[in-house]
Amino acid sequence: MAKDHIIDNGDGTVTVKLATPIKIDGASTSAVLMREPTVGDQMVAAAQAKNDEAKAEVNLFGNLCNLSPEDMRSLTMRNYGRLQDGFRFFTD
Repeated sequence: MAKDHIIDNGDGTVTVKLATPIKIDGASTSAVLMREPTVGDQMVAAAQAKNDEAKAEVNLFGNLCNLSPEDMRSLTMRNYGRLQDGFRFFTD
């Protein structure tokens, strides 16, 4: 199913349009760029999370979107769901 908040940039990245803007480094943004994950990204996120699947996913998405842990924790669940959609674009 196509998601209108996921834009394929054709270069191994997608733009994820957020439901509500977030502040990154003091600037408001309504979209984030997510790069395609690698197996190595998955392994690093899992190792950092020490058997906590939710934390591993948050770490992975933060890395793929170049978002800090604080940025990730401040996301609304609706915006986080959109990042999950972006990730599924690469894995479905």
